[in-house]
Amino acid sequence: MIVYSGPNCAEKNIDPATTLKDLPDLTKFTSSAAGGPGGSGGSGSSGSHASDRKRAIEYLVLREEKLVSSFNTSYTVLKAYYNKMQTTELTDEEIKHINIIESHAPQALKLTQLQKCYNYNFWLEVGIKRLGPQDNGYLKGIRDILIKNHDIPADKLKATNKWLKNIDGVPQLK
Repeated sequence: MIVYSGPNCAEKNIDPATTLKDLPDLTKFTSSAAGGPGGSGGSGSSGSHASDRKRAIEYLVLREEKLVSSFNTSYTVLKAYYNKMQTTELTDEEIKHINIIESHAPQALKLTQLQKCYNYNFWLEVGIKRLGPQDNGYLKGIRDILIKNHDIPADKLKATNKWLKNIDGVPQLK
């Protein structure tokens, strides 16, 4: 059985030898069934060396691995950094350059927007699978809108949450 949980619950329930540092927080853009926030999420870059590195690596992973096929997010310069990262640690200058690229990216390719796309797409896919082929047309349409626009309009997000609240184990999107 697969259980979806936020970072705090996951940390409390896994083998202490396992690290969560490279796993995305799938609760960052979700709300609990009771309407409260789903997870702690991130506060963006605080300027520390570790947070700058984590931010750059997450940006690379989202653009060059997680979202590249559906959302067409690849960029030649970032792809080179991503490939290098697979075999060696990126330098501080490379990390700085990645973060500069992110800061100058269009809104659709900002880290926060990519995190939202990844999160929404993940939960829409879970909902689509749980509904089955006869009932998942609406969610597939919303997923297509997300992929095309890198966002879901507020009115459609509200309607989507009405669907999701009836699917066991799928949180509300925020």
